[in-house]
Amino acid sequence: MFAIYVLQPTNPSTGGTNVKTRTLALAICLFAAACVETQTPQPETTPLGLDLSVVDKHEISGTFATPATTISFHAAEVQNNVITVQFRLGDRSLDFELDFDDGFATFNAQLAKFNEADIATLGLLAAELETAFPGDHTTRTAAAQSLVQQAAFMAIAPANVSLRSIERLVTKSITCLASCSCSNQYIGNGYWRQAGKSSSCTGGSGNGCKGRCGVGCGSNGSGYYTHDCARHDYGLASWTAAFDDYSWGWNCSC
Repeated sequence: MFAIYVLQPTNPSTGGTNVKTRTLALAICLFAAACVETQTPQPETTPLGLDLSVVDKHEISGTFATPATTISFHAAEVQNNVITVQFRLGDRSLDFELDFDDGFATFNAQLAKFNEADIATLGLLAAELETAFPGDHTTRTAAAQSLVQQAAFMAIAPANVSLRSIERLVTKSITCLASCSCSNQYIGNGYWRQAGKSSSCTGGSGNGCKGRCGVGCGSNGSGYYTHDCARHDYGLASWTAAFDDYSWGWNCSC
């Protein structure tokens, strides 16, 4: 830095002489780049893995991130026993509404498509949520129960297919497996297959715990075991056929 001095002329009326007046100098850099610190704004980053930002009796929200994908989610009890659940992947939204009193459930994905990597990430999220909120419908809040079950439902969604809306009124269409123990048993529509708890209960291919409404055996093999979920596991029924089983299948708990 340097100071600036201004020579003032003699003032005839006072008889003063030239006075070198020192003017307060501004900090002037000889080399601007050397004295200006440039700070580049750092982009906000989403923590990898499961990050729960809100957890209370009536609301849960957060994110689940991998190096390639981030899923945000939100579940809320918007009215007594009415739960909304939303998952977002980029500009794609998956929206559920569950009315526990009326036994009515809706799902809308606005015809969004998800590739195999998206579905795999949803499967990882479902497993993380099941661990974060252990138990079942008797111990979880309605928001937690709905979030865990709908995440599990999305984890088995078909890849590269435009997902259509679903509306389902719960009737007696949910049929439980006859036994939770792994055995060759009737799974509806004339089919007999191996189904029940156990990681070895694969029916000869794929994951264990055939008939469970969820991916694989989850954390401990517990969950809902139904005819529709068993047939889906064997490719004998559509993904949408098991929608009400995931939402309301607690009578089929194992």
